[in-house]
Amino acid sequence: MSTNLLRVGRVAALFALTTCAFAHGTEPDEVIEAAVIDSLRTVPGETVSVVVALSLPRQGSNAEYRSAIEETQELVLASFEPGEFALAYRYRTFPALAGRVNAEGLARLGGDDLVARVGPNTLLRVLLDGSVAHINADDVQAMGYDGEGITVAVLDTGIDTDHPDLADDLADGAMHFLGDGSNIGPGAEDDHGHGTHVSGIISSAGNVGPLGVAPATDILAIKALDSGGGGSLTDILGGIDYITSVVDDYDDLCAINMSLATILPYSSCPCDNADTLTTTLQAALQAAKDAGITPFAATGNGYHCSSMGAPACLSSVTAVAAVFDEQNPDHITAFSDRSPCNELAAPGDNIHSSTLGGGSGSSSGTSMACPHAAATAALMRQFSGSYCTDLAPGDLVQILKDTGVPTVDSCGSSPNPLRIDALAAIDSIGVPGGSGTVFCQGDGSLTPCPCGNESATPIPCGGGAGCVNSSGEGAGAAANGSPSVSADDLIVDGARLLPAQPALCFAGTVQLNGGAGIPFGDGLRCAGASVIRLGTQNADAAGAASWGPGLAATGGWSPGDQRYLQLWYRDPTGSPCGSGFNLSNGLAVSFTP
Repeated sequence: MSTNLLRVGRVAALFALTTCAFAHGTEPDEVIEAAVIDSLRTVPGETVSVVVALSLPRQGSNAEYRSAIEETQELVLASFEPGEFALAYRYRTFPALAGRVNAEGLARLGGDDLVARVGPNTLLRVLLDGSVAHINADDVQAMGYDGEGITVAVLDTGIDTDHPDLADDLADGAMHFLGDGSNIGPGAEDDHGHGTHVSGIISSAGNVGPLGVAPATDILAIKALDSGGGGSLTDILGGIDYITSVVDDYDDLCAINMSLATILPYSSCPCDNADTLTTTLQAALQAAKDAGITPFAATGNGYHCSSMGAPACLSSVTAVAAVFDEQNPDHITAFSDRSPCNELAAPGDNIHSSTLGGGSGSSSGTSMACPHAAATAALMRQFSGSYCTDLAPGDLVQILKDTGVPTVDSCGSSPNPLRIDALAAIDSIGVPGGSGTVFCQGDGSLTPCPCGNESATPIPCGGGAGCVNSSGEGAGAAANGSPSVSADDLIVDGARLLPAQPALCFAGTVQLNGGAGIPFGDGLRCAGASVIRLGTQNADAAGAASWGPGLAATGGWSPGDQRYLQLWYRDPTGSPCGSGFNLSNGLAVSFTP
């Protein structure tokens, strides 16, 4: 009872202060930003579009927190009298509301202990001003990783759904959020072109324009920017809220690409609590990150050396600047906004990609750099997922930073952002057996097994299998330990060999038949040239055997060497093709210091 009386008293007092402010220019309450009061002062008796950040610290599980958000929103909405607040958005994954409020409603918000901040519905805009090979994504594609099974959400102007390079990559669930919540529904057809260009950098099939960084990645197109390239804060929050709420509808919704920013930059780093805009964007994108989605944002094209727009300046976001990839490679472009919050960079000058109407063309800007990073995240998640290894957003971004290439920055700030290297990032991901990459499997996908004895079922989680032996399975080879020459703790494990039968581990310097292997005995020979025998072991009763540690010393290998390992083993009774021997899959290992 006493708490309610106190709150009513505060509301009444603030209402008097607010109405006085409209008439006499009194400073606004700390909860309400000046721009909101100024707008109402300009048009007395009208309403203004606002975003309301609610005071609700993060706690409990996602389900518990969302329930608390709903309850808090109910309490705030129930406090209004008719006509004081017209609801536009009731966000589900972070504590905020959006709508139009009059002077009486604004006073009520300012006096509510459940309200943290009230700010204007600000405009955000798109950012305009051989890149795949420059970040070594073509090498990752050559390894068989192209984003298959991964989805990236692109929050932008939509996508050209008929484009020959993008039509096969459209994820179900595309939506538009426009008109301050007045136009929400399925579909995200692009009527500007920016979103189509960004999406092509990620997943172009290469039919018209260049191949994308992760060409098999699906695009969840979210249109929150209009035909002029602008969008309101409330609609952008609505798009982020939707993406987070549907994450479980996709096998792996790994990233949000936001090639957009506020018109005015922020000098604070991070800028999480600079105003209502950053407070609500931070809450929305932190909820996405907590759900396993990595948010990427372009830094902006304002030529600033010590400030960036939002959302790039937020702590929940990975900010991406632009580098040159042809002339002056890995020099930060002059137009890139920079601040200590910017730790990554990617190609963003004269980037050729998809355009409206099924064509292709070039654009420059940090908008073009950002999708290179989001697409690299898709490649990384596909790789880690193939080994049943979870790669959380924080770990993913740390790997990109740890493996990034130094850049040159005329701003003179230190440290400079690091240019992403997709191949180095993939190579550094720690996975079970992740010291080697499986190739040349006996599943018939590349070279058929000698007598139709293909492995019937793919081995999950990055495991390998050669052609089927007399046990009805294909033997597998996997690497554990590290590829470090100085540690020399690499171990090659063989599985599904023939019990009590000898098996030989050998290494070569080339992948035979381009890594597809050639028929040999009952299996496929995958490794060859300058072959070194690493030892013979008899498989145990379970068909398992191991080689190592000490393999680097035995093989005489040095840092930087690439070797291809394989197991040869006897199958004397009932071998499918009658040769009496078989081989495992191949295993590629890149040795490090």
